[in-house]
Amino acid sequence: MKPEFSGGYTPRLRKQEWDQVVAQIKGKGYDIEQVSALILKQKAVHYSYEMVWYKLRKEYKLPYGKPYLDNEKMPKDAGEQIQKK
Repeated sequence: MKPEFSGGYTPRLRKQEWDQVVAQIKGKGYDIEQVSALILKQKAVHYSYEMVWYKLRKEYKLPYGKPYLDNEKMPKDAGEQIQKK
C-alpha cells in the first residue's frame, strides 16, 4: 500500500493573489508591516512578519522600501548641481 499525500495544506493566498499584492506595492516603498496590514485589510488573511518578509524578499526578490522620507531641504535639481561642479 502506498500512502496518498496531496502535498500539504492549501495556502491562505494563492500565487495569483500574491502577484496582485506585489503588483500593487511595487515601487511604492512599502515596508513589511504595511504590506502585512494591506493583506489583512484587502484579503482578510493574517500573515506573520516573517512570512511576509520571506515571500517578498526571497520569492519575489523585492528590494527594501525606504524607512525615511525624502529630505525636503534638498533642491529639486541637486543631481544637476553636483554634475556642474
